[in-house]
Amino acid sequence: MGFQADQADLDGLSNTINESLNSLNAAAGAPEGEVDAGESTAAVTGMMASLYESLTTMTQDTQQAAAEVADSGGVYTRTDDQAASGLPTGGSN
Repeated sequence: MGFQADQADLDGLSNTINESLNSLNAAAGAPEGEVDAGESTAAVTGMMASLYESLTTMTQDTQQAAAEVADSGGVYTRTDDQAASGLPTGGSN
């Protein structure tokens, strides 16, 4: 009994996350032209800038998480191997 972390599954999850981000970025596109909201233009522009900054940070964090998912299989395997190497070999006393 134990846990298994199949590297192919982890890589697939990482790829799914990255592909979803790429689709989201493609759908969002770039800002179009300048904002014209009359007297509220400065406030709307500031709000939109904050929104884009937050989305950029969220995208970067999600990309980092996707990379960590892919890397976790190797960490799991190394940790498991290290733990196994510390166990007795089962020889007689």
